Amino acid sequence: MSTSVSIKNISNKSRITSLINEKPLKILNPKTHTKACHIVSSNYGGGMVQGDVVELDINCEANTKTLFSTQANSRIYKSDNGDSCTLTQNIKLDTKSLFVQLNDPLILQKDSSLNQQSIFNLNNGAALVYCDWIGGGRIHIGEIWDFKTFSSSTEIYLGAKPVVLDRFEIQPDKQQCTSPALFHHHTSFINLFIVGQKSDKRIEVIEQMISATIDKLRTKKQEQKPKLLISGERINDDVFIMRASAQELTILKHIMEELGVCFKHESLLEFNPYERKF
Repeated sequence: MSTSVSIKNISNKSRITSLINEKPLKILNPKTHTKACHIVSSNYGGGMVQGDVVELDINCEANTKTLFSTQANSRIYKSDNGDSCTLTQNIKLDTKSLFVQLNDPLILQKDSSLNQQSIFNLNNGAALVYCDWIGGGRIHIGEIWDFKTFSSSTEIYLGAKPVVLDRFEIQPDKQQCTSPALFHHHTSFINLFIVGQKSDKRIEVIEQMISATIDKLRTKKQEQKPKLLISGERINDDVFIMRASAQELTILKHIMEELGVCFKHESLLEFNPYERKF
């Protein structure tokens, strides 16, 4: 059995109509003062342990607005016998729905392993914002790139057409993560996917805000060891991608807080998720 959530537009407000929780994942549903539905994922014990298999299904019906966030940093704990944790999410978005997923960073602790898969199926007219944020360890205690394996797959379909297939794998035992060809002195990175029809007002608002933030933050002069690397690009009529990496989690946290302002727009969530959280 998997954790599953169904969200429907009722009297012009997005509300959960079905919720099934399955350990170790638990879904919370804090109230909002807007038409949007807010769901929050929480883990018993604050993270995943060896052998955990987590499956999450979310179905957003037509004309819904949903914010999906995490309660705090998601920790992947050590595996004594090499078993990997598995996290799979399947998200379905119906016509004119909006789904915003803003995860706090995944923190891969020493000797941990995670296989992550995210699959999004959007009907035409739906809009998606998906933030995938990874931290390379408990940096504050000097634990950097000490996990065993992290593999991630993101698949996004718009009207049954594949528009994003993003896959990567990190194996610190086999790769020199501190090499300039990989992460060098950076320890945290974000992949942010914005998917929907280019003419959609919601997509326009988000893309303009992100592009303005990137222009403001991008290093204008050559630095040997920049604290932040950030870029954003529209790769086709349906997809805009922002990628960022930084020396510290806090740098990326400030960026996400700044981007959160755009979600106050009336066509989006009508509130800033980070103002509410912090």
